[in-house]
Amino acid sequence: MAEIYKITGIRVEKGRVIEYRDLLFDDIFFVTSFRPTNTSNRILIFHTRYGEFQQVNTLDGIKKAWRNHGFLALDSVNVVNIRSIVRVEDNMDQILAFFPDGTSTTISRQKYRKLKKYLNQITQ
Repeated sequence: MAEIYKITGIRVEKGRVIEYRDLLFDDIFFVTSFRPTNTSNRILIFHTRYGEFQQVNTLDGIKKAWRNHGFLALDSVNVVNIRSIVRVEDNMDQILAFFPDGTSTTISRQKYRKLKKYLNQITQ
């Protein structure tokens, strides 16, 4: 069975994000790019059956787009699929979330309180 790949896109109008959408490859007609003024970075534009969408390229964008899919920002440098956490260690100097492959990421103290409440809700 073939895997289904999705790309999260945002629709921007007048400088504001008005829609997040997960796009399947079959939804995309073609891809272009543009370079905003005063930057060397290029932004991808997906021309789709639903209109034009930009690629989500910030943690804040991913946090908003994927929050209904079990992803939470656990500190200022990550957005985590909380269903993939296998254990959490609370040491004196930091809190770490561990994943099945042995990798880990940090959790802020404030977000740890939120995470514990969320995990309690889904285990009851």
